[in-house]
Amino acid sequence: MTALPLDETDLPVEETKKTEASRERFSAETLRRDLAINDADLDSAMTEQAGLYGFYSMQYAKAQFEADQAKIRAEVAKARAYKDVRSRLISKGAKFSEALLEAEVTLHPEYQDALELSAKYRMRAEMLRQSLEALKQRRDMLVQKGKSRLEELRGEVYLRGELSLADKKAHAKRKIAEAQGAMGDE
Repeated sequence: MTALPLDETDLPVEETKKTEASRERFSAETLRRDLAINDADLDSAMTEQAGLYGFYSMQYAKAQFEADQAKIRAEVAKARAYKDVRSRLISKGAKFSEALLEAEVTLHPEYQDALELSAKYRMRAEMLRQSLEALKQRRDMLVQKGKSRLEELRGEVYLRGELSLADKKAHAKRKIAEAQGAMGDE
């Protein structure tokens, strides 16, 4: 298992660029655009839904992995901080309690940095999880819009196919006249 760096400045240049690129792909504006539905082009919106869900699912899985790795790094940083603080206090010959040790560890800069990074990754993962929920709602809206559109089309066909009352009366009169004319010819 490889240890991930505590700080992005420790990443190689290529990995830093990848990290920045993945962050650029996910933004509130991008999500807003991806969630938008063009009523005039429901077919495209329906076809792209699965791809969008797949993309955001993959992004969420990666973000969740990063959050889990950051949590592990925070635990490692905490263990190192305990070791450093305990060694420093013992070397000074100071008497210390567990509460003092815990307080010193909590204030340790490396541990603080690791906790901050862990919180950022958790936040990003949560945002992507919520994006997946929004895409599920988008799917539901697409289904509803599709049903509404189908009902509208059925209504138009019904209206176009039906004769008005006056047309029905005229049609009935013609049939009666034709029938009477046919009877008179006999």
